[in-house]
Amino acid sequence: MQVAKQGSPLLPFADLVATARKLRINGIELETRWDFAEDVRDELGHQVMGAIDYDPGVRRTALIYLNSTQLADRDELIRSTAAHELAHAIFDAPGWMLADEKSVDKPKPSISYRAVVRRFRSQIPQSTMEWRANEFMGAFLAPPQMVRRRMLKVIATLGLPRCAQSDGKMVLDARKLEPYHIQAVIDELAEQFGLTIRFMEYRFHCYQLARKANP
Repeated sequence: MQVAKQGSPLLPFADLVATARKLRINGIELETRWDFAEDVRDELGHQVMGAIDYDPGVRRTALIYLNSTQLADRDELIRSTAAHELAHAIFDAPGWMLADEKSVDKPKPSISYRAVVRRFRSQIPQSTMEWRANEFMGAFLAPPQMVRRRMLKVIATLGLPRCAQSDGKMVLDARKLEPYHIQAVIDELAEQFGLTIRFMEYRFHCYQLARKANP
């Protein structure tokens, strides 16, 4: 799934939602419904940036809520939160739906399944399900090859050096650069992709896009 405008790495929120309205996952067809709400909370009653529910009363539909209070006027957070919840719709919601449909003789609560995205740096331990959603979010909004191509254009514009890795891929040669040089590249990439600087810093280092001096 790739819905970024041709020539631009930025993925508009409206395009993401429109493309993800109907999904087919491993032969399971489902819909997603998106809504902004002022009061989105986790199971402990804490405000969260987003949540996805599956209500047995709304068959084969993932209900996705984005917290309009926490995400107000923050397009970059709206985009990343939406991608995180989309990951749950792809990887987790089909299993929730099948589990519910196999338990036709059991009483069902109004909401059977829920996953939430909390504020960054949450002290709550991250589950495998949340780790997977975060990794999908990162690779979906900032695909490795696209980030690398954009990075090479940025360092060329800034007049910064590059070098080849052992696998032949070109990266920023940061061995004689100051930290602010690397940060300038990351800041520009974050702007181009419409993501937070912290988000792009993680992706930049995860993709090993800079060669640094040996310690």
